[in-house]
Amino acid sequence: MAAGNYKVPPPFDEKKSYESWKNEVEIWRLVTDLEKKKQALAVALSLTGRARDSALEIAAVDLNDDEGMNVLLTKLDAVFLKEETDRQYEAYTEFDRITRENGVSMVDYIVEFERRYNRIRNADDECTTILKDIVKNCETCIRYSKPKPKPAVGLPMASTYNETVAVDLHELEPGVWYLHAIDHFTRFSAGSIVTTKKSKEIVKHFIHCWISVHGPPRRLFSDNGGEFNNEDMRDMAESFNIEVKTTAAYSPWSNGLLERHNQTLTEILMKVKRDNGCDWRMALDWALMAKNSMHNVHGYSPYQLVFGQNPNLPSVLTNKPPALEGVLWLSVVSEVLYILLLVVGFSLMCLELFHSSNVIDGLKLNAFAAVFTVLSGLLGMVAHMMYTQVFQITVSLGPEDWRPHSWDYGWSFCMAWGSFTCCMAASVTTLNSYTKTVIEFRHKRKLFEQGLREEQNYLDQEAFHYFQDRSLQSISSTVEVYPGHGGARAGLVVGGPVPGPGPGPGPGRGKMRGTPASIDLGENTDSLGEEQC
Repeated sequence: MAAGNYKVPPPFDEKKSYESWKNEVEIWRLVTDLEKKKQALAVALSLTGRARDSALEIAAVDLNDDEGMNVLLTKLDAVFLKEETDRQYEAYTEFDRITRENGVSMVDYIVEFERRYNRIRNADDECTTILKDIVKNCETCIRYSKPKPKPAVGLPMASTYNETVAVDLHELEPGVWYLHAIDHFTRFSAGSIVTTKKSKEIVKHFIHCWISVHGPPRRLFSDNGGEFNNEDMRDMAESFNIEVKTTAAYSPWSNGLLERHNQTLTEILMKVKRDNGCDWRMALDWALMAKNSMHNVHGYSPYQLVFGQNPNLPSVLTNKPPALEGVLWLSVVSEVLYILLLVVGFSLMCLELFHSSNVIDGLKLNAFAAVFTVLSGLLGMVAHMMYTQVFQITVSLGPEDWRPHSWDYGWSFCMAWGSFTCCMAASVTTLNSYTKTVIEFRHKRKLFEQGLREEQNYLDQEAFHYFQDRSLQSISSTVEVYPGHGGARAGLVVGGPVPGPGPGPGPGRGKMRGTPASIDLGENTDSLGEEQC
């Protein structure tokens, strides 16, 4: 078919697919200027071969009709679609014959094919990606794919902050509800715990939780419940120039934004109450804070959209070291150790005063008391400094309602340095006294030992001379020295009775010739003195 000549139908060629020709005919029918009655006649005259013969079997009256094209296509389908089915059947028959000859059944072939396909798919993910890309970029698949249904969405009810505020009551337990108000644009939520559904109470809580903080909204959106659709609510709206809108009866989906956030807020509320064991009011406040600071709306949190910044929440990413829990516990432990060491040092000092009978024990107690006092002074200064810093940071970052604006931290620093000074002075004094006493004791002991050694040496010399003189006197009175025979060494004659029958020199006296082993006084004075001693 020539470009722009839409009156001539597309030619039929048996070598091409019959379905493709039918698609071309459908497109031609949409763009041609011919009437519906003439379209079937034009297509029938353009056919050739078996298709023309089949078309000419149809009466001209049936073709010259609005349904003539359907009649013609039905006739051609009976011929050419049947041929395609026959060809498929012949191919299947031939395949079955080959498998039977080779001893492979159709079921076994299908199972083997699926097994190989699954193995390839699991082994190579890239093959799956390529197949998906081919299917995704297939022009035929894109042309005949069903259009995706568009999601049913409504027009936004607000384009600025505090333009539309939706309110609702959600029951927590019998007799306890929370009033939930949410801004449609920023998704900022506010709430209050109520114990009654009276209209005046609802109006009072709405003014307290929303109007007193954000001001009156332009539009108030609620359901048709009696707690909202009443005279008190309308009077309040007229006073603040608020437009009241209500949803249809028994249709919570009409206020779907609020219903969905009710579910989120209730879930957070239940978790907070269970974990902390607080009451409903405290749990609701924390749940609202978490929802407004963590929820993402248009890339920002509701707090940022309303107030321009997020709340100052505790975080390890922004906290300074004194604000961390570990440092606080460290300061508390240091304070406890400081007090404990100070008590131990004081106890040792008292024990030394009341039990001073032994000098050595007193010195030891003084030494231990000094060590404990030094340690307590160091820990006391560190603990006071850390605790002061923790308290100062906590007070600076605390809420405005209890933060002291005029606070003097000088007393704490003075206490820290005063405690350190007293402990160090006491410990240094004790150590000096202990060191002085030990040095004096060692010096006196050294002098005492030296005196003992000198006195011992003197006594040894005196005793030697004394016993030497006594030995010489006793020997000279009883021993006679005479020369020995033949140049022998001098011998000793000791007086006294000598037993034996031989005649002696006289009564009471006797002679004994010295032997070579006799005592030589000049050579053995030392041994004599030692033996005498």
